Amino acid sequence: MNIPDWIIDVFYTYLTSELIYMCGGYPITTPVTTFYDENRNSIIVSTSVAFYNKVRCIKRNPKISILYSRPGYDKQDLKPVVLVQGDAVIHDRDFNGNSDYLSDLMRRQRDSWKKSVYDKMGKDLNGFMSKLLMDWYMIRVIVEIKPRRVIAWKGRDLDEKPMIVEEGK
Repeated sequence: MNIPDWIIDVFYTYLTSELIYMCGGYPITTPVTTFYDENRNSIIVSTSVAFYNKVRCIKRNPKISILYSRPGYDKQDLKPVVLVQGDAVIHDRDFNGNSDYLSDLMRRQRDSWKKSVYDKMGKDLNGFMSKLLMDWYMIRVIVEIKPRRVIAWKGRDLDEKPMIVEEGK
């Protein structure tokens, strides 16, 4: 899929997005932080094993959406709104491998406010007490999203016609 750079920039810089998935016949929306893996052309979400119900639901129905609608928390500006529709692949068999992959992925992220937030958080969570008290949170399941369709409004005006990028087109 040939996603324009200005949309890829959204994947790298927006701190949070909304993950939408189906569970028990109902849509569930939850805030998440995503990371972009250019090598895999995938959007990456990780979740703690403590929240495994989300993973179970996505395994049952891997068609999910991610909405990037708010670039940060300091101000509202004219940054794009992007909706990604895709298919999820769950990686929940090798937690050490997941940890190594996420560490490498974080290093490869573009410099941005989001990256600086996660760099600081990583340093804060790397101490002995943090590892001891937060082990339940630090064991991560990876949800890899392969985009099928991207709908984007470059100037945030949802009344305007969006750009649509689709797999195979």
